[in-house]
Amino acid sequence: MPERPLAADPFTTTNGHALPRPAAPGRRRERGPVWNVVLFLMTCLTTLLAGTMFSGSPTFDAYRASREPLGWMLSGVPFAATLLGILVVHEFGHYFTARARGAAVSLPYFIPAPPLIFMAGTLGAIIRMRSSARDRNALFDIAAAGPLAGLAVAIPAALLGLAWSTVVPAAPGPHLVFGESLLTRALVWLRFGTLPDGMVISTHPVADAAWFGFLVTALNLLPAGQLDGGRIGYALLPPLPGATGLDLADPRRELDRARLADPLRARLRPRGAARPDRAAHTRPPPRRHRLLRAARADAAARPDPPRLTAARALTGEPPRRARGPPPSARRR
Repeated sequence: MPERPLAADPFTTTNGHALPRPAAPGRRRERGPVWNVVLFLMTCLTTLLAGTMFSGSPTFDAYRASREPLGWMLSGVPFAATLLGILVVHEFGHYFTARARGAAVSLPYFIPAPPLIFMAGTLGAIIRMRSSARDRNALFDIAAAGPLAGLAVAIPAALLGLAWSTVVPAAPGPHLVFGESLLTRALVWLRFGTLPDGMVISTHPVADAAWFGFLVTALNLLPAGQLDGGRIGYALLPPLPGATGLDLADPRRELDRARLADPLRARLRPRGAARPDRAAHTRPPPRRHRLLRAARADAAARPDPPRLTAARALTGEPPRRARGPPPSARRR
């Protein structure tokens, strides 16, 4: 009887009998960015409604008297488009930098807010980190990319909005005035110089949206928690000796906890804590598994049959020798 060649398929024996292949593991279903799109559309609506409260654009202010249904909402386009542009560039600065540094992140989740609660119509956006950064340099790049990208859009928008703004006499009585930071004061001085007494600037909606962009960036740079400023602090400050817990100066704990950005999926057991004893809750293997293990041990202890020995010799593999009596014989 001619010898059969050795099978190249690991699930086919040298006798020609095929073993049943194990079933392929089920592929995890990937969720699409449904919530990302829904929240973004809701944020577009709320910022558009918030933009109708800001005037100063003659072109879009004319839509306030429009007789078309919902035509008055178009008066908020300059404010909404500018603010959403700043936020989108900010969040995708984080996203693309994280992808370039090898970190897995989600698409941005925008947070809409009713204009009656927050004048801007949005509370910003968040990105979920699904994996930790590789090192402190990568963490710093990811955290700093968002504010830098947002400022790269907010500063030109502020200059453009101030160019369309006008200087008017201050209105008698109470009126809304935005706070002045060093940055906004410098931009106003570059555009108008020193303002005369009793004169104020009637800002364009684009300038108002840029001011809110500055506010969101400043709040996001606070060195606390999961904000961009907190992550920058984790990456820059050296670890303190003997520091424990959530220490701002310990970047290694930040890297370990970056995957816990979603508090609903966070594991409360601290790293290094003892696991509960699971030995008392494990069941012994079934009888068929024990018999299968015994059969495998017997086969490993027996020498190769002559046919398999000849096949091993053809391939250059040394034959397997007997290593004592099989376990079944020793048990007898």
